[in-house]
Amino acid sequence: MRLRTLMVLAVSGLALAPLTTGPVAAAATTQQLRLIQYNIDGGGNGGRTGILNFLDARIDEFQPDVVTLDEVCATQLHAFEALHPTWSVTWVHSIQAPDYHYCGTGDDARSGQMLASPWPMSNIVVNALGPSTSRTYPWGTVQIDYRLLCVDLDVPGFPAGKVHACVVHLRSGGDGEPYKDYRTADTSIIHDRLAPFIAAGDEVVLGGDFNAVPSASELNSIYRLNTSNLATGPGDFWEADEDYNCSGICRGGEITFPPNQKLSTSTKRDYGFYSVNHVTGRLSALPYGDDAPAHPNNLCKTSQGGTLSTDCSDHYLYRAYATVTM
Repeated sequence: MRLRTLMVLAVSGLALAPLTTGPVAAAATTQQLRLIQYNIDGGGNGGRTGILNFLDARIDEFQPDVVTLDEVCATQLHAFEALHPTWSVTWVHSIQAPDYHYCGTGDDARSGQMLASPWPMSNIVVNALGPSTSRTYPWGTVQIDYRLLCVDLDVPGFPAGKVHACVVHLRSGGDGEPYKDYRTADTSIIHDRLAPFIAAGDEVVLGGDFNAVPSASELNSIYRLNTSNLATGPGDFWEADEDYNCSGICRGGEITFPPNQKLSTSTKRDYGFYSVNHVTGRLSALPYGDDAPAHPNNLCKTSQGGTLSTDCSDHYLYRAYATVTM
């Protein structure tokens, strides 16, 4: 694994400030805002909780402020809550019970997105994205809903409630219609939903599986960096794995979706986005890949890299941070 960083530099001129007898504003704080994003493939591992042991070890190491998870079965949600009784945790379904038999039976047969933090959470909002889709499984047809789940967090060192954290899982599918158009419409909705929080002075952090590579046009509404490596795009976010030491398109990053039984080539699909308004220094990201000995995929893939077992995901865990001043 190699560490990739983006340095954001600010240059300001000197000016004499007028004397004032008004209240003195609180001093701004500069610190890292840390994120773990992970698609844990809950249906693929049968809703079992072994993968949480790996996740918890990475939480202990990295000490994130925000954890965003995709494809979380209800059993895994409850197990995470039990492992982190002091944390704030919220969840929204993508597939309702009792429809998703890969996760279990009854109320456990549901899957969705989870957002968790060691800090107090408020103002939980579920934003509907594009139209639901239907997918056929051995037991029948299932409806899949697409949501942007957001909360306000009281992160110590920052003003209370001024970190707005969100998780999303965009629909999968190739570049053919309607998948790409749906993802494009969804990221436009995300842009419009989050813009007011940025305008109000929040630092917005967005984690998720976007099911698109960094150079894909459907991500243009999110990225400030355009595909010509200019910070003139319509989006309001830096991505933690951007790289200015590259040639050509620098909207890149290390892989988060390795070759497996579903995919023959590697791609980046998982992201950690930070709104540009308060990022004042380094951003960095490091996927926890197969080259890390403790990664569960090393323990459960066949020699051909094909078969997943109960402790595995088909994605890599993604760690990111940004240096934020508020």
